[in-house]
Amino acid sequence: RPGKWIVTMLLVASFFLFMGVLNAPDGRLHVTFFGAEQGEAVLVEAPGGKHILVDGGRSPEKLNLALGKALPFWKRDLDLVIVTSPDSSQLPALIDVLRRYRVDQIWEAPPRSTRAGMPASYYEWRREVKSRNVPTTIATPGQWIELGKGYRLQVLDSPQEEHEQTGPDTTSQRMVLRIDAGQVSFLLTPPPD
Repeated sequence: RPGKWIVTMLLVASFFLFMGVLNAPDGRLHVTFFGAEQGEAVLVEAPGGKHILVDGGRSPEKLNLALGKALPFWKRDLDLVIVTSPDSSQLPALIDVLRRYRVDQIWEAPPRSTRAGMPASYYEWRREVKSRNVPTTIATPGQWIELGKGYRLQVLDSPQEEHEQTGPDTTSQRMVLRIDAGQVSFLLTPPPD
């Protein structure tokens, strides 16, 4: 009987070791677009293994399913969550992410100020962030994070056309991001409302 337990424990340990090797960072940059037709959310896996989630999409269920497929099965944390437009309809999925994953830090664009006020999901998001003590930074143009191998993710200014479309009642504060990976760059723009 002790021999059976030892064999069972060795098999379980071997399985987890095999899965760990299979899902170990491969030293490359991976950018995965969820809801690609609408550019709803983006998962960035840095060469060193950091995971950065940009926006969340409109559906918590779809985002959780997509993250479950994209992340190793044991991974229950995200190094950084970036909210490009905190007053958009993207927040419900991110609120659910905070409840399911440990988030190390958050970058968010300043909320747009409107006479109509912010949506209810914004206040729920702020409560959830505060209750979990997640360090939050209001991102500014020029701010960046190193991804490894000289790659970086940088905050750019809002596109000019958004500034032109807003009237006196609204201040647009949508964040645009750029990933520089050697000779390849990705421009990540805010998802549609």
